Amino acid sequence: MPLHTSSRIFLTGALAHLALAGGLLAFIAYTGVLGARWDAFLWLLLMGFLAFSTLGFALHLFPAVARRPLHPRTGDPVMAGVAETGTLLGFIALSGLLPATFAATGFALAAGLLTVTFLVISLRFAGAFRTPPVAGAGPPARPADFSTIPLFLSSWVAAAGAGLLFTVSAFQTGPGFGWWIAGVHLFVLGHVVLLIGAVSLRMVPRSLAADPPPFATGLMTVTGPLGAILVPAGMLIPSSDPEGLLSLLAIPEMIFAVTFLVILVDLAGRAKTPRPQAVLHVTAAAFFIGGGTVALWMLSTGRFTQIPVHAMLGLLGFFGLTILLMWFGMIAPFQRVSHQWTKRMLWTLSAVLISGVAGFALSGGAGGPAFRGAAEALGALLVGLALVWAVGTLPVLFPSLNPLLGLNQDRIREIRTRWSEAHKR
Repeated sequence: MPLHTSSRIFLTGALAHLALAGGLLAFIAYTGVLGARWDAFLWLLLMGFLAFSTLGFALHLFPAVARRPLHPRTGDPVMAGVAETGTLLGFIALSGLLPATFAATGFALAAGLLTVTFLVISLRFAGAFRTPPVAGAGPPARPADFSTIPLFLSSWVAAAGAGLLFTVSAFQTGPGFGWWIAGVHLFVLGHVVLLIGAVSLRMVPRSLAADPPPFATGLMTVTGPLGAILVPAGMLIPSSDPEGLLSLLAIPEMIFAVTFLVILVDLAGRAKTPRPQAVLHVTAAAFFIGGGTVALWMLSTGRFTQIPVHAMLGLLGFFGLTILLMWFGMIAPFQRVSHQWTKRMLWTLSAVLISGVAGFALSGGAGGPAFRGAAEALGALLVGLALVWAVGTLPVLFPSLNPLLGLNQDRIREIRTRWSEAHKR
């Protein structure tokens, strides 16, 4: 399936933003991104890395998921420019780099630009369903497919809703935990989690040639959107016991997370075509549950020193690792050099990300003696990971680029032949 033009732009931007976020984290002593500028750093990860990744992959995957075409439009690059403007303007506004009189307006404009982007994408996807499905398009349907489209479309509605909450947060704090916190969780749980669930339920059963029980996929289809609504709503409900209320409202999301993990483990165990990469899917889901466990611990104790750990387990451990795995599976970076190299780099970059996130999570949280060192190490790892990721990805996204500087295609084929022969010995 050819890559959508906007997919190329969004995926390239995602890696650039990840490298920038890693650089800011590596120099935490000077940037203060886990302190006074935490919201700015969080915005860069949410909008710059996650949203750009989901935008890129959704545009690429929609025809396969919906079995309907999504024709490119001449204005598509403009949409990418609008999203980039919103991302950078929001980061600048939250970093305190704008005059105080313009900060709120600047952030509202940034959030509004991204909200428009999400709405346009949502309308394009919804509009595509006006056309009949393409007969015989894609591989045969599987039982879990019935959950894919509801979760997919719900995720983009949630993204637009989160954008509206972010816009409102520019001018007032809001009730309960506030519009900003509610927006963050609506975007994470309502957009990214549901989209990963939708793509996973479509791709993983096909990859492993095994299907999850219909009851389990149905449970995900119900509890995912329900949890995505209840958790942010609970953050906005004034209560004498907000922590207790939020813990209760988080039950559907916990059921979704546990069900997702159980499905992945079950599929890996029953796979007719076993694939080692299934371990990475399971590891990512375990990070998701770990991040949720930290959140529940904070609610039960009233101690919120572990917010960075909670965020990194989810944003980088679950989302980052899943995006990395799907990235390799769907656009196959490094394939112009060697498929063996593709596998090696997938496992190498995954090991780097897992070790960095795990080390940060075990550092003790904010205030711990090892916290700053773990944060700097994670930031340095993210910069290196993003750069290596880009070296292999950009030539795939833009075929006119030379895959390896200084090597032409004939030389690459010669090296690939040598590696293949060496591997057979």
